[in-house]
Amino acid sequence: MFKEFNAHPKGIKTHDCVVRAIATAINKDYLGVRRDLNQKKREWGFTSYKDTKFLYKYFEGYPRLIFKAIKGEPRIKGSDFTMIHPKGDM
Repeated sequence: MFKEFNAHPKGIKTHDCVVRAIATAINKDYLGVRRDLNQKKREWGFTSYKDTKFLYKYFEGYPRLIFKAIKGEPRIKGSDFTMIHPKGDM
């Protein structure tokens, strides 16, 4: 069953959704993920770790799940996906 979770150590909801999402998805410490993102951003010459190209590079080697748009049908929402796949299996 879907359960809301905020990986921020103080439970703050701020403009750090990328960090919180990555920390949750890969089950890593929030502050460690933020440090790693900032370090990689500088190493690779990006101005933001929210840049799509940065994120593609950061996640090289991780499996990607793509939900292609079907003409005339709405894309599946995250909340609907969690209802269909409560344990994450596909």
